[in-house]
Amino acid sequence: MKKDESPAITGIKLYHNYIRPHSSLDNDTPALRAGIEIKGNNK
Repeated sequence: MKKDESPAITGIKLYHNYIRPHSSLDNDTPALRAGIEIKGNNK
């Protein structure tokens, strides 16, 4: 990737922090552990 702020990097950050469960967090996401909750129909 040639740009630091490419859309791919943003997508990877979103996936890692809000969607992907982490085994070291007992299958919670980092956002869930931080108390960040996504509300709405289109999460």
